[in-house]
Amino acid sequence: VNGGSGAGGTMVEGGKATIIASVWAWSTGASDHADFYYASDANSPNWQYIGSLTPSAGGAQNLAMDYDLPAGANQAVRVNFRYNGSANPCTSGSYNDRDDVVFAVAGGTPAPTPSPIVPATPSPTAKVGGGGPQVAAYDDGLGAPRCLLYGSQCDSLGLLNGRGAMSNGAEPNAPNTLGTACGDGSSGSYHGDESIDKIVVRSGDVNGGSGAGGTMVEGGKATIIASVWAWSTGASDHADFYYASDANSPNWQYIGSLTPSAGGAQNLAMDYDLPAGANQAVRVNFRYNGSANPCTSGSYNDRDDVVFAVAGGTPAPTPSPIVPATPSPTAKVGGGGPQVAAYDDGLGAPRCLLYGSQCDSLGLLNGRGAMSNGAEPNAPNTLGTACGDGSSGSYHGDESIDKIVVRSGDVNGGSGA
Repeated sequence: VNGGSGAGGTMVEGGKATIIASVWAWSTGASDHADFYYASDANSPNWQYIGSLTPSAGGAQNLAMDYDLPAGANQAVRVNFRYNGSANPCTSGSYNDRDDVVFAVAGGTPAPTPSPIVPATPSPTAKVGGGGPQVAAYDDGLGAPRCLLYGSQCDSLGLLNGRGAMSNGAEPNAPNTLGTACGDGSSGSYHGDESIDKIVVRSGDVNGGSGAGGTMVEGGKATIIASVWAWSTGASDHADFYYASDANSPNWQYIGSLTPSAGGAQNLAMDYDLPAGANQAVRVNFRYNGSANPCTSGSYNDRDDVVFAVAGGTPAPTPSPIVPATPSPTAKVGGGGPQVAAYDDGLGAPRCLLYGSQCDSLGLLNGRGAMSNGAEPNAPNTLGTACGDGSSGSYHGDESIDKIVVRSGDVNGGSGA
């Protein structure tokens, strides 16, 4: 659990692995408990109990427990975070949260080799294919979330959640901006002060009229929806919206600004005409007072970019087929290194398709059920028989699992780490 044996190496059958659950504990944490389970086959999970932990304090806590990886190429872990009650893979309770993560393990009988994913000729129903809703993945080269293929929308999910290095809400891969660095402020606390938590770009105007639901195309309407957290009454906060026709060399064009109508969680939406360009970007600059600018400095300010493909332009170079059976060892989606999970519709939970040194859910589990101001994406994120989350309470006031990481090695960073 401390990063000892095996830490940093590939997760293999018979090796050590550590589950790290990032949770929000209520009050002093003494009434909350996290139960840890594993299953050797994610397609038919038979949950095996590892142990339970109680947070040492309230608020944001990381709870870690290690175990021996069983035989199996497609494994899963579950964390059941409960208010009182007894250990169980699915303890009922209006404040309880349980989440699963599926990940590949080396050394077992391999799963059937997936067919190559060729972005140039995708399946129209595939999440990574052109023509439907797209989910962004972080692009190291650009430094921001990107939807590689065109579709009806591009959703950042939890990749922008939080701001800079703010307390209890550090943003993954901050600052998530293209070109010249534009760092976020890190003052304040998560969901007490300003943050951009998600950006969606979708076809159609802001009222869902012309073009809505169709593929985003040059010259068509698109709407940017920024899910933000506004401070106090919201009157001092402002969101500036920009677009760039070329994400590789962004020249930010101002669309307009909006002021939240209230404090807390708000969705701010603005539409515009898509310019010519196959690889476009949008930016939202969320600021405390100040003036509209693509990068307004300020210790409470957040700005985030999303890159997305648009149909009808000169196409970008066709990417090489991504063949999961023989990935690049340095690729984030390839075998052998740190892996980032994507939501798997068929399994109903985040999944790292290829083996590696760790599997990170990022923001895919953030929140709980339909709780106030913290609805969990794709809830309940559990395999097999439905195991729904409680929805009582409010985000970061009451219990939630916000992230799960499974990594090689024991809890002290020893064998296999």
